[in-house]
Amino acid sequence: AIFDLIVAGLILFAALDDGKTRIVRPSIQWGLLGTATAHFLFMLYTAYWGNLESVKPWDAWQLLVSGVLMFTIYITLVLVFKTGIGGADTKVSSIMALYLGLVPSIIMVVGHFASAIIYVVYEKVRHHKHIASVPLMVFIGIGYLITLAVKWIAYFI
Repeated sequence: AIFDLIVAGLILFAALDDGKTRIVRPSIQWGLLGTATAHFLFMLYTAYWGNLESVKPWDAWQLLVSGVLMFTIYITLVLVFKTGIGGADTKVSSIMALYLGLVPSIIMVVGHFASAIIYVVYEKVRHHKHIASVPLMVFIGIGYLITLAVKWIAYFI
């Protein structure tokens, strides 16, 4: 839960800043990377040397696999689509996959993609505005909140 709160705080700060400036500061990216790395190392330590039977080694290693997989997917998208996907998109999405793991990162990506599409369609219908790009961190934040809701609901059920 502590890692979740740290990531939520970083994303909230980044979303407020990205909504105004359309830039995800490197300090936020480094903060997210540091938190995701600390979480990975914590899971690794717990899996091998901790006394929690519920954390298996694959629980830790799948975080790294999902981060690399997400990075590979985004790099492929950057190579295929020359515009629309920035460097922060690739880095932040990969870092979030490293932090969350495979299934939660898919939930986050679907949540952030769906909320961004809803926003673009709303602006087009309501205000007749064409939106070429959206502030990444605002919608990553929405996707992350959806992921946390699913995670915590599943935990308590």
